[in-house]
Amino acid sequence: MKLDESRFSSKHFREFLNQEDNYNHTWNRPLYDLFRIDSEHENNEVTRTKWHYVNRIYSTRLASYFGKNRNNDYKSIDDYIERSVFNRGDILQCVKSLNNINYIDENTLKKAIKSVEVFRDTLKEDFKTKTGVGPTSFSSKYLHFHSGIVPIYDKNARVSVCWVIEDYRERINAKQDDAKLSYKEYADAVFFLLQSYFGGVLFLPQQMKNLDGYLHALYEGRVQWPTS
Repeated sequence: MKLDESRFSSKHFREFLNQEDNYNHTWNRPLYDLFRIDSEHENNEVTRTKWHYVNRIYSTRLASYFGKNRNNDYKSIDDYIERSVFNRGDILQCVKSLNNINYIDENTLKKAIKSVEVFRDTLKEDFKTKTGVGPTSFSSKYLHFHSGIVPIYDKNARVSVCWVIEDYRERINAKQDDAKLSYKEYADAVFFLLQSYFGGVLFLPQQMKNLDGYLHALYEGRVQWPTS
């Protein structure tokens, strides 16, 4: 990958981090605290709470996948949790495989990518949807708060990633409001940006989430593209 240093300036990123700590933001800190409870996913009430919080705070629109218009088998998020998702060994095993991992490197990133893909494919099958963008977005957000090593897959951040990495510039759509990147491509790009700014090969969840906040800020115009 080739970084466009005119659009991802270390100085610019450092100035942003001095002003904003996305990891400890008002709406993020409670989610991290909530996900510390019942990491084994044995309590359905706690699991339902996690799903609802991620869905509402991060506007994943997960609720639109339920009901008679999408899938007659599951009436709501609560019904789905009670009857299905974590009762299956494959998805539960992937979620548990992320327990107690508190750093990001090439190996743990591979675990994160696999877990998101298994979670995503389960949702796609159950919701009978061909597109994987919505299920991938929810899966990555849920698993990120379960384990901070998982990059969040969000269209705003995808666009910013494609702006700062020259290899992906043409992946941005005509409206410049989304970009076509697989989850693996996106996660690898995030790891590349972590290496580009922080150096080294091992990173903390706080660094991952603050990079995510910076990418969002670039897209939303809360900070300007660096000029040098």
